[in-house]
Amino acid sequence: MSTDQTPDPSTSGANARARLIEVAVKHFADHGYAAASQRAIQREAGVNIASAHYYFGSKEAMFRAVIDTFIHDVQQERIRRHQAIPADVAGRPRLERLLFDYYQPGFAVAANPTGFHYARILARVQGERPGQPIAIFEDIVKPVRETYVDSLHQLYPARTRDEVRDLLTTGVTIMAIGAVSAPDGNLRPPSDVEAQAQRVATIVAAAFEALLGPPVHQS
Repeated sequence: MSTDQTPDPSTSGANARARLIEVAVKHFADHGYAAASQRAIQREAGVNIASAHYYFGSKEAMFRAVIDTFIHDVQQERIRRHQAIPADVAGRPRLERLLFDYYQPGFAVAANPTGFHYARILARVQGERPGQPIAIFEDIVKPVRETYVDSLHQLYPARTRDEVRDLLTTGVTIMAIGAVSAPDGNLRPPSDVEAQAQRVATIVAAAFEALLGPPVHQS
């Protein structure tokens, strides 16, 4: 292995990678994908260029790693919640439950300092469509999102999947903005997570009914 591909021996691999992600999430949140500087991230993280290149060969790879770090737990929690929805919950209650279970993990991750920066990135990229950042998000969230789209579409079999998906993702924009809009830039307390998620689920459920009609009653 050539010297420029060798990690800094003064920093353990796991710690160097974790430190880079810790610093990068704030830089991407503060400056956006295009303006964030890999060199500035490396300097602040205290990791040399060779090590940073070893773990993340490009800014795109670093951004993807940042998003994947935070979205992994969100996606796992969404899967767990989806599997736990009772089959006999139907109609409007099922619609609202699906939406709540999709949005709640996003609010939960924003209730801690580093997760808050991830939520800021998510809120920022909503206004940067189209572009590389949203394409990376799309690639990572698509599998679990489409599971929810499948279930929501069962409530609206006469409508297209695109219509259902568009409304679900509109709620993601509302969720992202709400998650980072605490007064004075402070973190919202964990006790607010459930209430925030319920508000967004109620709003988006109303949008579903206004635009697509009442959900079919399936059990």
